[in-house]
Parts: sequence; structure tokens; C-alpha cells
Amino acid sequence: MKRKCKHCSNNAQKNRLICSTCLSRQTKKTNPFLYFFNALRNNAKRRGIPFLLSLTEFKNFAVETDYIKKKGTSQKSLTIDRLNDQIGYHIDNIQVLTNSQNAKKSRLYYDIDERKLRVKKISDWSHAPPASLCSDCPF
Repeated sequence: MKRKCKHCSNNAQKNRLICSTCLSRQTKKTNPFLYFFNALRNNAKRRGIPFLLSLTEFKNFAVETDYIKKKGTSQKSLTIDRLNDQIGYHIDNIQVLTNSQNAKKSRLYYDIDERKLRVKKISDWSHAPPASLCSDCPF
């Protein structure tokens, strides 16, 4: 017989009283640094990106940049961005950008062709200017 979560109607894992969803919500309330660290690490793992941050490094970075309080989905909310996309998440390779800045940075490197059939890297185009010559970009 399967064990039910004590907070909801989901099934709890063997030898646990609560399901993974309720455990995640509880962690978010009690230890938001651990919750967002795990979310970032799991997302990197899902995308096949190396993740070399420790929890202490992430916590110091998040406190210094006020990342936890300002994280979200609006244009002015903060995201963690990698400076060099070829390298994974490392303390020397991350920065905080707003969602708006991150979208602008993304548009510097990618553009959709006129028929919207495929994505091309602008840096691969022979006639494209280097990203550093962009006057609109704050990077």
C-alpha cells in the first residue's frame, strides 16, 4: 500500500511522510538559498551544463547581489547569467542580469531568419559586427 503525503493527496516516497512537492515547498520557505541553489543546479544538469558552484559560494553571491529577493519573471527581476556560455556555472563565470538585459544579450548572438524557420548564430555570419561593437549593449 502506498503512503499518502500528510499535507496533500500525493503519494509520498517510501519511508517519507511528505511528497517531493511539499518537501520542495517547505525547503523554499525554511531555506530559500538551498531551494534556489538546487533549482539552478537541477536546471543546469537537465541542460547538460557543468555546475561547479558550492552552496557557500552561491549563498555569498546571492547575498551580495540580493538575488533571492529580486528573483522572478518580470522584466526587472534578476536572473543568473553565465559570462562565457562555453563554461559552466562557476563563481568566476556568473553574473546577475535583469530578465530584460538577459534577453538583449541573447538577441546579440541569435536571430531568427525572415521565414522564422531556424535560429542562426549572428556571430557565425561573416558580415555580422563583433558583439563588443554594439553601442546599445551594456556589456
